[in-house]
Amino acid sequence: MITLDRVSLAGRIITGLLAVLLLAVLVIVPFLLNRMNSVIGEAEERELNALKVNLVNAIEAEAARASSLSALVAAMPTVQRSMAEQQRDPLATEFVPGFADLRTQHGAAQFQFHLPPATSFLRVHRPEKFGDDLSGFRKTIIATNRDQRPISGLERGVAGLGIRGLAPVFSEGQHVGSVELGLSFGQYFFDSFLEQYGAGAALRLIKDDGFETFASTLGDAPLLSTAALMDAVEGGKPIENHQFNGKPVAILGSVIKDFSGQPIGVLEISLDRSSYIARAANARNAALFISVITLIAGLVMAVLVARSISRPIVETANAMREISQGDGDLTMRLDDSGNHELSELSRQFNAFVTRMQDTLLDVRDSADRVLQTADTIAASSQELAARSDEAAASLEETSAAVEEITATVASGAESARQASAMSSSTAEAVQLGNSSMEELRTTMEDIQAAASRVTDILTLIDSVAFQTNILALNASVEAARAGEQGRGFAVVANEVRALAERSKDAAREIRDVTDQSVAASHSGIEKVASVGEAMSSIMERIEQVNHALNAISEGSREQSISLGEVSSAVTQLDSVTQQNSSMVNENASSVAEMRNLAEQLDALLATFKLDEQEKANLLLRSS
Repeated sequence: MITLDRVSLAGRIITGLLAVLLLAVLVIVPFLLNRMNSVIGEAEERELNALKVNLVNAIEAEAARASSLSALVAAMPTVQRSMAEQQRDPLATEFVPGFADLRTQHGAAQFQFHLPPATSFLRVHRPEKFGDDLSGFRKTIIATNRDQRPISGLERGVAGLGIRGLAPVFSEGQHVGSVELGLSFGQYFFDSFLEQYGAGAALRLIKDDGFETFASTLGDAPLLSTAALMDAVEGGKPIENHQFNGKPVAILGSVIKDFSGQPIGVLEISLDRSSYIARAANARNAALFISVITLIAGLVMAVLVARSISRPIVETANAMREISQGDGDLTMRLDDSGNHELSELSRQFNAFVTRMQDTLLDVRDSADRVLQTADTIAASSQELAARSDEAAASLEETSAAVEEITATVASGAESARQASAMSSSTAEAVQLGNSSMEELRTTMEDIQAAASRVTDILTLIDSVAFQTNILALNASVEAARAGEQGRGFAVVANEVRALAERSKDAAREIRDVTDQSVAASHSGIEKVASVGEAMSSIMERIEQVNHALNAISEGSREQSISLGEVSSAVTQLDSVTQQNSSMVNENASSVAEMRNLAEQLDALLATFKLDEQEKANLLLRSS
């Protein structure tokens, strides 16, 4: 782990400034170089895209020119008439003699007429060959005759890839065929592009097993990798850096399509990177040179700044070392001229030394007063110790008396609590008896109610017996009137009447017994009510006694607590008194030690060199 504990302040400043400068160089220079490389890459990409656009525009311009020439021929009346009548000789007479000039002046490679859908009618460049069917590989002819519209673009034929321009031929509004003009598209085209733009180009045609070169100023083998070529076929624009003829070049790949929009190959366009690489090298060298100059200037500045900062600090450290390890001269002062942080440090050091000198003078005066005060405190401590011992003895006697009172009050509180518990038990028993008397009274009232009900029933029985007796009497009278036939009925009537009489007598006896029971029940209810009132009165008295015992118990408990607090306070006061006595003794020892320390302090102050006259002047000015 890197540490700066043993490095001087100047070394730290120099190291820090150099580290910052080095870090800035290590960050800024790679960033600028990377940014410059990005700018160069973007410039190369823009230039390559511009070259590609120029190349594609040239191809499209050739296709447009071929289409224009075909349209011009198709509009000629002699052509329309010959095609309508399928007269080959007039067309041959018209165009075959001038094809050589057409080839020379306009770069025409082929010139022919077709009958629908794709039959060769006349090859101006080869008049001896005609009548063959071209529908198997000449899709532009089929499309032109089918759609009856001009078509231009790249297409492969028997002679290879070419720029085709086709136009339909009409005669009196009827489509009669088409005319085709094929312009030269090969090595000459790419040589012209190199001569005009100074950039090499190549066309790599797609084959089943890879790519083949159609025309190139960049060599026969593709410069782009197979992956880059496939990326270009899929619509990408890969760029790779290579060496060609000993020069660094950037190669752009771009797909090229035929007239129908189908990819047929990849255009490779090169750009000489020598100037960009040279500029990048110059910029890199300039950046490194500037970085070295910056580091050297930073080192010189760091040394100067470090010396200007460290010198006053070293002087301050030497002065403080002289005070701490030398003769303790507090009268020395530093040069505090200037208006910066280090001069402020010197001013504050001078102020600190002045303050320290004044403080030590005050401390020496205070030490003298402490010696005088220590003698006074020692005498007072001895007198206080004697009084503390007397107070401690008195507090011990008071504590013993309070403890006896506390025990007596606690015993009375316990007895009151037991009496209260017994009173509560008695109250519960009386409450239980009162409940039993209430149940007995309820039972007596139920018996009285039942006896009243029995009396009502006996009254009913007596009424029934009376009615039965009357009925039996009437039956006897009727039986007597009946004579011999009613004798048996008379006997029955007599029996019924006798039974009614017995029922009446029995009911009377039961009523007498029931009346006695009702009277006894009523008397019992009154006695039970009287006993219940007595029990309630006893219950109230017991509750009053219980409340009184609880109040006595609570008062005793509060007195016991209060006495406990008093006892605790007395005990604590006794403890405090004893502690005070001990503290007085310790204070006496401390006073003696304080006297010794004051003497030692006075001896230490004598090791410093103090300007007592300046202190006297300061006191005089303050007064």
